[in-house]
Amino acid sequence: MDSRLWKYPLIVLVAAVVAANVLLAAYGMFSILSTIILYGALLMAALGTLTLLVHERERRLGLTLMMVSVVVCLFAAELVLRYGLKHHQSYNERSGGFFYTSPYPRWSMQNFLNKHFTDRGLYERLVKWPDRIVDYRTSEYAYSYQYNSLGMKGPEPDCSKEDRVIVGLGASFTEGIGAPEDSCWLALLAQQISVPTVYVNGGISGRDLFDGLIILEKTMQQCTPDMVILAINATSISDVIVHGGSERFAGGADLRGRSAPWFDPLYGASFIFRAFAHGVLGLNHFLMTDAAWRKEEARALSLIEQCIREQYVPLAKQHGFVIAVVLHPLSNELKTDAFALKALATGLQDVDHLETIDLFSIMHNDKANGLLDPDTLFWPLDGHHNSKGNMYWADVLQQSLSTAGNAQD
Repeated sequence: MDSRLWKYPLIVLVAAVVAANVLLAAYGMFSILSTIILYGALLMAALGTLTLLVHERERRLGLTLMMVSVVVCLFAAELVLRYGLKHHQSYNERSGGFFYTSPYPRWSMQNFLNKHFTDRGLYERLVKWPDRIVDYRTSEYAYSYQYNSLGMKGPEPDCSKEDRVIVGLGASFTEGIGAPEDSCWLALLAQQISVPTVYVNGGISGRDLFDGLIILEKTMQQCTPDMVILAINATSISDVIVHGGSERFAGGADLRGRSAPWFDPLYGASFIFRAFAHGVLGLNHFLMTDAAWRKEEARALSLIEQCIREQYVPLAKQHGFVIAVVLHPLSNELKTDAFALKALATGLQDVDHLETIDLFSIMHNDKANGLLDPDTLFWPLDGHHNSKGNMYWADVLQQSLSTAGNAQD
């Protein structure tokens, strides 16, 4: 067999890998393969330009060696930053994942794929695929979670009995990522209430309180809640900054939001550019300056408070359920004693028909009194609560809600 024939399958394989990574990049996902493709494209462009501009053979050879050396050195620096120093990793990369996923969804791409392939309605796009088992594996834990017919984690809610019904809304901390399926704080809280209690886990990773309204309305078609617990943390701020408020649903199942900066793909593919973006340009992980972020943060907090006051509270009054808002800290906020939701905790104190639980203040006081070591409640790299953190959260909520008269048997 002609040895030259081997090059054709190789060309096809390389083309397939490049095409797959281009599609993933269009979806906002980048990996070390993206970095390789980036540097390969730069080298090919440089060598092509050199061929056009320099005709003297010896000079072109010298410049070619120089260009190859520069690209190799830059790529080596990429590897050191990515796998050695591990600076500026995203959450997924820090947890052992292969891909960097942009915080800015590719709205047009997602809407196109949904319209022509999955054809999911608005609610279905906000929750997980129903009746499936999903494996969550990081460098620190590995759990399998069962999702029910509503696309929510946990057992199928049976609300036909005269049981108390508690609905939890929030993101991954409410969903219980990082702990066994029966150890999310909602399940543990339901176990601590002496009367029979059914819990509905409406927590979905990456969702915020605006998405929660859609999830709650769908849930209420099957279960009438006695209590709704809305969990909010600092990621809710960034979610609202990226996704916006209720205007994100203006297109129905076609979701809308903020577009990624033009250099977002370069940030995803290159750790050298990440170092430049943070160290020289002074950008955060959402590729904004501190001044721009503070402005957007203030706007997001205003929208969050407005949503609670004007949508959640009237809905609770209309349907006769109790509503509690839990403002909970991330692990780094407990270490720095800086709570992003401090102003919101103050602003919600005067809202009627609303119980606000400032979990940061409670945990901060327990820490100061030597009753709590926050490091034991969170996974060090992943940042989510472990089983102990979920148990602590459930205990605090049970005590706080009982004191407020909302969880009396």
